[in-house]
Amino acid sequence: MTVPCTSTVTLRAVDPVVERGLLMRLYTGARAQEFAALPADQRDGLLALQYEAQDRAITGTTPEATRAVIEVEGAPVGLLVVDRTTTEIRLVDVTLLPEARGAGIGTALLTALIDESHSTQRPVTLHVAHGNPARALYERLGFRVVATGGAHDRLEYKETQ
Repeated sequence: MTVPCTSTVTLRAVDPVVERGLLMRLYTGARAQEFAALPADQRDGLLALQYEAQDRAITGTTPEATRAVIEVEGAPVGLLVVDRTTTEIRLVDVTLLPEARGAGIGTALLTALIDESHSTQRPVTLHVAHGNPARALYERLGFRVVATGGAHDRLEYKETQ
């Protein structure tokens, strides 16, 4: 699927076993700034543990989810994980490298999911952590809080909104 954006943004299927190194680099690259104050060896170890935990969680809770590398002009800049069921289109994860943020890529990806929602009559759902800056984007695109609990809120986009 090609996503409309200012640059050429494409998604390509990824085999999480074969391309594990790439997925880990994308994850750690996207989150390294959060832990920049730590010494490199501690930061790298912590990020590796977090990647492993997230990977197990995604595989365990959404084994049918599709994983796609987000590429801009052929270079990997992120990961998109979507679980499509008969009742919903669930955005499991979207990760963008810091240098790819703010360029309209997230908006384009979410707009494509919203378009899919319209054509299939299924809501798009996601969970977002309290304080996550992406929340403003979700709300701007029409996502609404449908459940609150713990550190995350469940947001939903429905065509009837």
